[in-house]
Amino acid sequence: MLLSYQWLKEWVPTAPPPDRLAELLTARGFPVDSVQPRARFSGVIVGKVVERAPHPNADRLSLCKVDTGSGVLEIVCGAPNARAGITVALAVEGAVLPGGVLKKSKIRGVVSNGMMCSARELELSQEHAGILELDPSLPAGQDFAKAAGLDDTLLEVDVSHNRGDALCVRGLAREVAAALGVDLVSPLKPLPPDDAPLPGVAAVEIEDPADCPRYAARVVEGLTVGPSPQWLRSRVEALGMRSINNVVDATNFTMLELGQPIHAFDLSKVRGGRLRVRRARAGEKLRTLDGVDRELPPEALLIADAEGPLALAGLMGGEPSEVTAGTNRVLLESATFGAARVRQGAHKLRLASEAGRRFERGTDVEAVPEALDRVAQLLAQVAGGRVLPGKLDAWPGRCERRRVELRPDRARRMLSLDLDRAGLEAPLRALGFEVEPGAGEAPPIAVRVPGWRTDVTAEIDLVEEIARHVGYDSIPEIPGSVTAIFGSRRPEEIFRDHLRGALFGLGFHEGQCPSMLGPDDLKHAPVLPPEARREPVALANPLSREYSLLRPSLLPGLLRAVSHNARHGRRDVRLFELGHVFLRSDGPLPDEPLTLGLALHGARHASGFGLGADSADFLDFKGILEAALGALRIDTPRSVAYDGAGFRPGRAAELRAGEERLGWFGEADPAALEHLEIPGATFLAELDVAALERASRPAGRFRDWPRFPGVKRDLAFLVDLGAEAGTLEDAIAEAAGPLLKAVRLFDVYAGERVAAGLKNLAFSLEFQSAERTLSDAEVDAALTRVVRRLEERHAARLRT
Repeated sequence: MLLSYQWLKEWVPTAPPPDRLAELLTARGFPVDSVQPRARFSGVIVGKVVERAPHPNADRLSLCKVDTGSGVLEIVCGAPNARAGITVALAVEGAVLPGGVLKKSKIRGVVSNGMMCSARELELSQEHAGILELDPSLPAGQDFAKAAGLDDTLLEVDVSHNRGDALCVRGLAREVAAALGVDLVSPLKPLPPDDAPLPGVAAVEIEDPADCPRYAARVVEGLTVGPSPQWLRSRVEALGMRSINNVVDATNFTMLELGQPIHAFDLSKVRGGRLRVRRARAGEKLRTLDGVDRELPPEALLIADAEGPLALAGLMGGEPSEVTAGTNRVLLESATFGAARVRQGAHKLRLASEAGRRFERGTDVEAVPEALDRVAQLLAQVAGGRVLPGKLDAWPGRCERRRVELRPDRARRMLSLDLDRAGLEAPLRALGFEVEPGAGEAPPIAVRVPGWRTDVTAEIDLVEEIARHVGYDSIPEIPGSVTAIFGSRRPEEIFRDHLRGALFGLGFHEGQCPSMLGPDDLKHAPVLPPEARREPVALANPLSREYSLLRPSLLPGLLRAVSHNARHGRRDVRLFELGHVFLRSDGPLPDEPLTLGLALHGARHASGFGLGADSADFLDFKGILEAALGALRIDTPRSVAYDGAGFRPGRAAELRAGEERLGWFGEADPAALEHLEIPGATFLAELDVAALERASRPAGRFRDWPRFPGVKRDLAFLVDLGAEAGTLEDAIAEAAGPLLKAVRLFDVYAGERVAAGLKNLAFSLEFQSAERTLSDAEVDAALTRVVRRLEERHAARLRT
């Protein structure tokens, strides 16, 4: 929140200088991010245009004579609103502006002795359609910053989400006054009480007191809607809000000063003489003041009259009751709305406002009438209105102030401070808490929480308030007794570290993708396991359609990451992610298995290896997976053809270790890559981490190198094009017997030298015994069994 130093001093005249004030607020839990002068210029004065004439050498320029209070200067100006009689902000020679130091300049042959400034040139706003027009009552020659209330310092204060009371000048002034041990000097002047009926509105009906604990209203008539006086406009703009007109600015001023949002209705547009605070009904719509037609969800809380909605309670007014230039009677609303209800409505409508920001954090129900009186008096001052007698104040949610007990011994132990009962009570009283009289040191201190402190609900909150007041630096550093506990890492943690290390060694980078995605993501990416595609877990309250589902797979997110890299010129991408996916289960919550996802795009070799930039293919990716699994001591994983959505046909496989399904891998469907603007082939894999851990054999003892030589033999078979090499490998291992140590596919060929419908698969077989040198007869017998098995069961034909 932005805080005006001059405005604060109206509440705390003894406030320290801005830099010291920043330290004080920071020490009390309100960090100050910056301290900046409001006016970032000097040498700008108030000028009055006494004459305007066309420029002799330019159609779009004019020559203006401007009274500076000590003479008249001739100024060349190109603004369309330059004319005699207006009061302007005049930068004279030597003025320091945000863009630099101003000098005399010759423009189209005529010397300009200064510049009449727009709001953007002075960095007061983005308005630059014309020069800034000032209040005509300002005297010529006066320093503009002082005349416009810009001789101020702004502090940017971080206010935590639970301290809604500090989102206003008075709230921060309370903190400063408590720290200095002084009383607030309130500029508020309450209106005399009266019991007259409210003219124009007979009553207000509140559907649910939980949605609206209190609602108050007043009427101001005879006002004239127009520009705000300079002081009011300056105060509102200083704290980051745009000046609209005197009525809207008065309501915003009150909100910024007291923290209580106020809304003004054009009373002539309130129909039926009654207001209702209620939930939206099916089919209701409202055009809000930002010009948007909104369909109202049942979570939305409304202010309505006899014919329909007038405003979104706590968020934004509606066009049906908007204050316009022709308005002369307004109904002023000051109310408290339920924080949860406002938050839900804002979320459903995707509508953020300054009023909603305060209601969502909780406002002071007791401040409703004083804020109402404050804005009514302001409208009488700045808009010429008359405050009518009578005030409507419905308070169905009235209750006693919250009572919290503080045990002195517990507070002393937690603070490590030797404070007596009076020392504990004094900080609370300084912060506005009511402390009930008590005797002795033992009984608990009974504290009544002021209405503005909606965050204080328990004893620990009172302890924190005392700590803030006495100063965190005053709390001694007393090391507690600690018993050393030496923990050990769990086996699954060690396994995941080995997994990461294996992938890092293969040139992969670890990524982290969002755990939410949208329906479109599932259309253009593999989703594994396949059954997860049918029923993804949907969020009950998604932020948007693009983030409405919990991810059933890591692959859509990894593909989006590859697409992002490709669009930014990164050709070679190797990514992996270790993360949870969400799968429907029979219970109330989804299953969340830990999964490994990989994506490879671009070069065959990881960058920096100096091995060329040829594009990777399916077998390269398969080799990378096998290398990673080998590093995890997963022996002889088997690939089984997989034909699932999202993969290129014939370029995907299911990975198994024995009967254990480890996951899937393959080349992404070219249609999906085209949709995501990914040039070239991309390879994906998704593996079950728990299955990988189960398949990984424990680290064994070192074994001696074999003392007897091995025997290698190659066999080539003609098989059907649809035959799977992995199936044949299993058959070879089964038929060859225990002497076979390894079998490896080293060649696949289908073409002119092979009959149509067939392909050649060549395998390398290695035989070895730890006890003796093998004879040719033993190896030949094993090969004979292999050939016979493949011929009988797989229709394979040995090539000679």
